[in-house]
Amino acid sequence: MRNFKSIILSLAFLALLLPSFAGTFKAGDKAEALINNTWLEVKILRAVAGKTGLYEVQSVSTTGKTTSVFATYEVKEENLRGFKQTNAVANTAITLAAVNETAALRLGKYNIYSGIPVMYIGNFELKEGGNYIVALVSDDANYATGTYVYHADTNTIEWKTGFFWQKKWEGKIISQPGGFSRIQFNRATYGDSNDR
Repeated sequence: MRNFKSIILSLAFLALLLPSFAGTFKAGDKAEALINNTWLEVKILRAVAGKTGLYEVQSVSTTGKTTSVFATYEVKEENLRGFKQTNAVANTAITLAAVNETAALRLGKYNIYSGIPVMYIGNFELKEGGNYIVALVSDDANYATGTYVYHADTNTIEWKTGFFWQKKWEGKIISQPGGFSRIQFNRATYGDSNDR
């Protein structure tokens, strides 16, 4: 009888140590994702087709009844854990700072340059929620839109739709001296953040 009680107590203790989400996440679940060494509140969008244990998520911040949506990421299941309301409320300011300051992905406007010699060919803007707008040759009235996913583990952007996807351009993010960001599309084409 004594062994039975100790086994039950051991199992109860182990159950407390397990994350609140065991197994697979589903679309719409709230969770926390380890992105750039910071646990961020996220919403599970979907499991990535053909890639076991990989999920597309959106970083979010919930304050009361308001939910703000930030960037979209692909995250491995081992870098996801169940959502803890107390952590999210206590760390809302930290989460927002992590998304805006420490994330390698810099939202905002970028100038596009290409060729040898290098020429300005347009601009684009990375927006919250995994969307972007691109305008070639400084004609902001003639623009195209698209969607992207940021991969924190490889520091790259995957273009899902739109002009960059059609051109099969890459999205390698390179930090530059002076604190601005460069997104390398191919050997001759890149985008520099406008905050140089």
